[in-house]
Amino acid sequence: LYLEKREYRKMETVLGQGISLNTHFLPLMNLLAHHYATKGNNISKAEQLMAEILKRNNTDPHLLNTHALILYKKKHYQDALTLLQRLQLTAPQDATITLHLAQTQYKLNNPAAHTTLR
Repeated sequence: LYLEKREYRKMETVLGQGISLNTHFLPLMNLLAHHYATKGNNISKAEQLMAEILKRNNTDPHLLNTHALILYKKKHYQDALTLLQRLQLTAPQDATITLHLAQTQYKLNNPAAHTTLR
């Protein structure tokens, strides 16, 4: 609800409380990492959470998509591209992965590639 209402501080509080109850619930950790990388404007916290996530699961496309987003936000476009290309092969129907791949291609000044994605 807080995300939909754009009440990000309240969302951070609730997600933080949830993590303190169960620090291994990866979807919750991923949501908070995604928030910090975007609306929360705190790449450092996003990276810390992602490091913990990847220790527990480094194969889930949704978790790795958030990792690619963090790389993108850090302007590590080539690393994000490499990861997103691999993810698109494993989850070709995932629209968010495809969108992030197109955005990364564009940042790397490869506009032809971002228009030819499957």
